[in-house]
Amino acid sequence: MKSEATRQMDEKEQQNLQERIASMNETELEEYRAQLDPDIMGFYGEEAGEDGSNEETDTL
Repeated sequence: MKSEATRQMDEKEQQNLQERIASMNETELEEYRAQLDPDIMGFYGEEAGEDGSNEETDTL
């Protein structure tokens, strides 16, 4: 599944990124995560809640 961050990557680029991340040590991984924009981390496509299925419901 593609995310907003990987939506323009082809399969080879995505695989290379996954391999690079898998080989990172803890410090490198923390640095990598710190540079990511959280607004582009979601799945590509429909936003959560657009159809109402992910909205919280009052259970009281």
